[in-house]
Amino acid sequence: MGKLESLCLKSDEILQKAYCPIRKDCTDSERLKSKLRFPYKRSSKTEGDSNSKKVEVRVSEQESRFAFVEAIIQDDDLQYCVETPTAKTYNFQDKSNKGNPIVDENGQSAMMDMTLFSNEEEINIEFKSQGISKEATDHMVIRKDLLKLMAEGKNGLFHHLYKSANKGTIPGLLGVCRLYLNEHIEYINKEQYILFHIHVLDPGHSSGSGYSITKKLILSEYKSNFFNYEHTDYENTMKEASNGWKYSRYKVEC
Repeated sequence: MGKLESLCLKSDEILQKAYCPIRKDCTDSERLKSKLRFPYKRSSKTEGDSNSKKVEVRVSEQESRFAFVEAIIQDDDLQYCVETPTAKTYNFQDKSNKGNPIVDENGQSAMMDMTLFSNEEEINIEFKSQGISKEATDHMVIRKDLLKLMAEGKNGLFHHLYKSANKGTIPGLLGVCRLYLNEHIEYINKEQYILFHIHVLDPGHSSGSGYSITKKLILSEYKSNFFNYEHTDYENTMKEASNGWKYSRYKVEC
């Protein structure tokens, strides 16, 4: 298992530990087992009451980012920076190219969410969270991130966090990734890879149980079936999921 994958699994444990108290009533001392906490937010109006608001847990890429930092600082050999300016310039609203994001020498620098420094290697990282809308027609956020991860010419990590997922959630995300990776195929570098890592906090199993799937894409070996994935309930702690996706389950007690 590589350093990057190990960091993903460590940050997953941190996220799962932070999410565990939400699934049951915990004392303050039990909550202190995790330094990271998921905040609550007001949501839509409660049914039948126009004056009240539902309160729900906010799950966002910010929690992923800080859990990843917490994992990094446990390793003395690693360094990181955040909101890293890109080397290339981009146009994310190019009207001459049907609004598709492109590398443009007359464009502007963008930002990578994070860059990890491991020995002499630099790894660009993009964090995302929650679902892909069926109504969305362009998925611009995904398209921009995949373009940056490919075009910058460095190894990368695409990290996606879900609060929950059904059998169509992850295949839907991977279908979008497949579509837009094909769109940016001209930026492939034979020495470059992107690690895709998807974590689900609450799949509906026992308290504190979550899971992730991970797979490395070497761009020069890319084929469209890389993103094929069939949702299954797994019982083993670690095993190969469908089409080479590595599956990990997390059982954390508060």
